Amino acid sequence: MKEVYEKFYIWLFAGICCMLLGFGFHYLLKDDVSVAAALFCLALAFSVFGNLSRFKRFKGFGFEMEVWNDVQEQADALVSKHEKIIAIHTKEILWNAVMMGRWSDGQDDDWKRVYGAFNEIVGEVGVRGNFSELRQNMDRMCIGDIVYDIATVFGRYCKVNYQKAIDFINQRHPSPVTDHLGFNDLHHVLSETNTGPFGDQLTQDTASLFLKEIGRIELIFRETFDIDDRFDPSAVRILEEASRLYNASPNNPSELLALMSQAKKLNETLY
Repeated sequence: MKEVYEKFYIWLFAGICCMLLGFGFHYLLKDDVSVAAALFCLALAFSVFGNLSRFKRFKGFGFEMEVWNDVQEQADALVSKHEKIIAIHTKEILWNAVMMGRWSDGQDDDWKRVYGAFNEIVGEVGVRGNFSELRQNMDRMCIGDIVYDIATVFGRYCKVNYQKAIDFINQRHPSPVTDHLGFNDLHHVLSETNTGPFGDQLTQDTASLFLKEIGRIELIFRETFDIDDRFDPSAVRILEEASRLYNASPNNPSELLALMSQAKKLNETLY
């Protein structure tokens, strides 16, 4: 019903406008310019007021007005789509920056570049977009690299103690081996000190999982092979802090970069 009334008033104003224009041209042909000009102004006024409801904003007879509502809606939709496209491409660019060169020698420098690019691009683009998930994934990938450095150190720790366990087995079962069952059992237990992947670093707290794995392997070395050699406590503290940061994401990049620097230093010096 509302649309019917709107159309009626539009046609009414259009009719009056046409009538005024007709009279205007009539007086113009009669060289009565002042009357014709007044009629033309009235016709223009009726034309504007007849379509006033379709304008977003109207400011008097200065004719300062914005685009019509339907065009405005189309423009808003186009801008919204444009912003979404920019946000998508921005996320792809940043994620590619995260994934490229992550295993190079300058890992911490690479991450400084990545976090710097994130702040710069998101600040410059200025679109309405939610980058929190991307930022969280960036943090978790960074934490995964920290865990990787400590895992490399732990691999060397296991290698040292693995040889000690072999010596223990050889002393317990010297050649020629007579207790094959006991000999095989010890080697089977020793094989359980091999470590594998610790899960998906984007969805799992790999630092916490790794800490549990360290405790399990230390226990095997201690109880089965009488090797009371604990993994370096400073490396354990780094993993504990990495686990805390994982669950606190998004984090201050300086904290992650400082922790990565510590992990890299241990990787260069331990075992």
